[in-house]
Amino acid sequence: FDIVLANPPYVRQESLDAVDQQAYAHAFPGVHAGTADLLVYFYARAVQVLRDRGQLSFITSNSFVKRSYGRSLRKFLAQNVAIDDVIDFGETSVFDAAVEPYILVGKKCAPTASHEMDAHFLFVEIARRAGRRGSVSAVREQLGELPSLLAADCVHLRQEQFTENEWKIEPPEVDVLSKKDQNE
Repeated sequence: FDIVLANPPYVRQESLDAVDQQAYAHAFPGVHAGTADLLVYFYARAVQVLRDRGQLSFITSNSFVKRSYGRSLRKFLAQNVAIDDVIDFGETSVFDAAVEPYILVGKKCAPTASHEMDAHFLFVEIARRAGRRGSVSAVREQLGELPSLLAADCVHLRQEQFTENEWKIEPPEVDVLSKKDQNE
């Protein structure tokens, strides 16, 4: 395929029966984790069916970027997809469901060492503009101004920062301070 555009169903691993788990482990050994949400296998399958340099655009839960079950998927995506944009809504209630949305856009190819992406963490900017955490309708009202939200909260990151470790969207100077604190 030239493009895979998806919003996989939000299905936690507790809802998958043992037969499904075995099938996913067999079909996707490079990303399988016994505690993985269904979205992991949608990402892996999308990369399988895309032609080289084909476009991938997903909206999923952001859980895979921070939880241990996403480690293999993060590594797989970092090595096989040149990520152009990521948008993390953090704890913003975009939907009438307890899910923290994450959008990833990229192309199927190994990223170069200098590849950069645009990263956006919209929770802070939406909360600032709304003046409160707000209801789903208040958040949706803010999303009507998505282009200005994205412009206000854009950080350019080198993809090499995205490995199997937790993916954080932070300006380079914050990342340096964070690493300094961890080493002290």
